[in-house]
Amino acid sequence: MVTVLPGRHEPSPADEANHRIANSLQLLSAMVATEARTLSDPAGLAALQAIGRRIAAMAGVHRLLCHGPARGTIDLAAYMADLVRGLTAMGSRPVVLEAEPVTVAAEEAGAIGMILSELVNNAAKHAYAAHQPGGVAVALRPHDEGGYRVEVTDRGRGLAQGARGTGLGSELIQLLARRLGATCHCLDAMPGTHFVLDVTAR
Repeated sequence: MVTVLPGRHEPSPADEANHRIANSLQLLSAMVATEARTLSDPAGLAALQAIGRRIAAMAGVHRLLCHGPARGTIDLAAYMADLVRGLTAMGSRPVVLEAEPVTVAAEEAGAIGMILSELVNNAAKHAYAAHQPGGVAVALRPHDEGGYRVEVTDRGRGLAQGARGTGLGSELIQLLARRLGATCHCLDAMPGTHFVLDVTAR
């Protein structure tokens, strides 16, 4: 009996380009993180860290592009899992993800990644008092009629009492949600804050 092995998959030019882009973005993110460690100004440090997170979010998109179920698509659950691991490693709060499979375009995944980065970082920095334990829960669930929902929840001080940052992150989230044609809102989870993003089928 002769066993015929499957032919070796040769990467396409698009695969190679996405791989190079991902490597370049990872290098840039590492350079930003290195520069951030030299700063003593809290505002400058926070700004560089935010830039680094956004670059890392886009790097994750390109890492998964060549493994998507169709050209230019990404398994959003796998991407969010990769991103959450990175956010947990960079932050001081545990982040737990529950995600069901959802396939989206690469551009859409990038927008979700930046929204998620902003929300998790904001919750980790502002939801809890400095020495108070607590984490962040992230969920991804498809809608029965198409589209999906992303939720980010903490058990901290809530909307009324929680300290907030400059507001630039909130503006970015609103901008990205509009580009996705999505709706988003924050609820008081009593205790904590519950953010909901609903993306409808296109």
